[in-house]
Amino acid sequence: MNGMLRRPLALTLALLALALLAAPADAGEPEIFEPTMISRRLPEFGLALTPDGKTAFFNRSTADLRMTTILSSTHTDEGWSFPEPAPFSAVDTSDVDPFVTADGSRLWFASRREGGLGGLDLWYVERTDDGWGEPVNAGAPVNSESDDRHATATREGEVYFSSDRGGALRVYRSTLGEAGWSEPAAVSLGSVEEAGDPLIALDATFLLVTRAAEGDTTDLWISCPDGDGWGEPTRLPEPVNSEYSELAPALHPSEPVLFFTSERPGRIQEIHEGGLRPGDIWRVEIDPAWAECLAVAR
Repeated sequence: MNGMLRRPLALTLALLALALLAAPADAGEPEIFEPTMISRRLPEFGLALTPDGKTAFFNRSTADLRMTTILSSTHTDEGWSFPEPAPFSAVDTSDVDPFVTADGSRLWFASRREGGLGGLDLWYVERTDDGWGEPVNAGAPVNSESDDRHATATREGEVYFSSDRGGALRVYRSTLGEAGWSEPAAVSLGSVEEAGDPLIALDATFLLVTRAAEGDTTDLWISCPDGDGWGEPTRLPEPVNSEYSELAPALHPSEPVLFFTSERPGRIQEIHEGGLRPGDIWRVEIDPAWAECLAVAR
């Protein structure tokens, strides 16, 4: 009898916990994004939304963090659907860092699959009448023998990505012309050279990156245009950043909302064996006070 009572009570408590996680946060206070369907009890990171905001692509790793798949979920009147592996995501390797272009015609991602030039390579799929096409390796000079990942693009098609070619993690920029991709140019943010996980605003009014922080963690930073380049980056304030790692920024296509991955306690409280803390996808309303360029950004 006691066991029968404990089971409903446990179920009620579990549902209450999910309801609290899903409850709206105060403006400027990060909240876990979709804890019932997307941010669950496995490591998730790297959200990307289609231009209509109705399809989400994101990474989910195995519990040991050794294999990562890109999943997709569709939003309807009933909420977000149960995530399924994206049709182009391989099951025998790791695919990461999805990004959908402004017109929805191309989805970039990084992968260690066969056919690459080195470690992680940048790949893309094109949208067709029948869905997403076959993955295409971006090739040289965008890809190298090093890890090349986190592609992001402006509305005009200028692509930013991160790479550790040259021995340090930096942001690079390349454009596609009649002769192919231009030689990637290293991007400096004022005096700052080393940065990763770039996210360029569609109209290039700001650039979000990650930078190393204390204790082998990373924080989110923002840089505004400065002449023909980028100015000194500003660290996003707490509680966006925390004592844990924040990474993989993403933007809502039509709302002033920033998505990011954080390793702070969330859906998963415990630290993974070996010291790695699984992450969750969080969302927060963008505050124009973070940087001057946000006041004019769209």
